[in-house]
Amino acid sequence: MRTLLYFLVLAAFPAAGSPDALSPEAAFDLHARVMLQNDAEARREFDARIGPAQGPYQGMHPEVPPLARGLSTSSMDLMLQSAAADGARHDTYPWATAVLRRTHCHATGSRVGQRSSDGRHVADIRFTCQAADVQNLYDWYIATLFDQRHGNDRFWAAYMKQLLEGPLRTTEGTTQLVAAPDDGIWHSERLAGTFPVIEQDVAAALWATWLPMTQWRAEAKQRMAQRLTRNAECDSLLRRYWKCSARLGPQDLSGADALAAMLGDSQHNVPEAERSQQCTALRPKIEALWPEPCE
Repeated sequence: MRTLLYFLVLAAFPAAGSPDALSPEAAFDLHARVMLQNDAEARREFDARIGPAQGPYQGMHPEVPPLARGLSTSSMDLMLQSAAADGARHDTYPWATAVLRRTHCHATGSRVGQRSSDGRHVADIRFTCQAADVQNLYDWYIATLFDQRHGNDRFWAAYMKQLLEGPLRTTEGTTQLVAAPDDGIWHSERLAGTFPVIEQDVAAALWATWLPMTQWRAEAKQRMAQRLTRNAECDSLLRRYWKCSARLGPQDLSGADALAAMLGDSQHNVPEAERSQQCTALRPKIEALWPEPCE
């Protein structure tokens, strides 16, 4: 009877110093601290409270966090694709690590169920991140399509500074944590030996905010194709505007849309030769918009 009472007491009152089980939301927040801030206190708490469920990966914390490596690699790939100057090709791990440390992700809610295949509890997590906003660099990036020689260095310098010092915006995502029925430790699975699911899902949310350049390029090219008038002289004038604006005033690139709309609206049912003459006459006025030659 005394032995039975002893085990009942142990079940009701865990041993002193043993941490309480984290909720799914709290477990996500701790995962996020390790992934982003990667400070020693977060790693110690993670190892104590979530580490036992990590199996052979318990206590493993790479010197360069995977998200920092991913941001560095992804941004560098885009730099090289855009033919950025050699001066930009340097070790960007310290920069990426600093960007992550000013980024904060928190769970906003969860829905818990049980997986029939193995009996594990599964929590579908909703989360938000406060991450650097790069949307105001759109025109600077589009300018690189017309002026690579000057535009690439200018954009990437501004981009790297923006992620370090610029204003933050909220981005959202979802992920999943699991817990074994017998321990209640919410943790992220590794599918097929890859990075934890939570790292992939948080990265997807952050990359959508930080690396929109491929989408920007596709949208800009589609819009430019739609703006062309199919008149050689008028289209030459439009391309000249794009090039000069990219070189001397990238924040005014939207003026090309207004110019294209004006040329299109004013030239319906106008003979081709007359349209060419009108655009030729307009060229000096367009050139006069720029304070210096844009060759």
